[in-house]
Amino acid sequence: MSSFTRRIEIRGLKARGYARTPYRIVKDVMGRERPVRVPRGGLILGPEPALTPIGYRWPRVLDLRRAAAS
Repeated sequence: MSSFTRRIEIRGLKARGYARTPYRIVKDVMGRERPVRVPRGGLILGPEPALTPIGYRWPRVLDLRRAAAS
């Protein structure tokens, strides 16, 4: 997939309510998870009502369609 089509796909995900935060979740010295601000990347949040974290990479639209169909 070319970068242009991937950018269009990500734009569509944003229109559906997905979002990216400027934070990553990292364990500190005590072993507790805490958010750390990063210049690039960050945590991807699911659609609007729940805003649950889904990972650090944008999901593929085809994978989302397969998951919804099953």
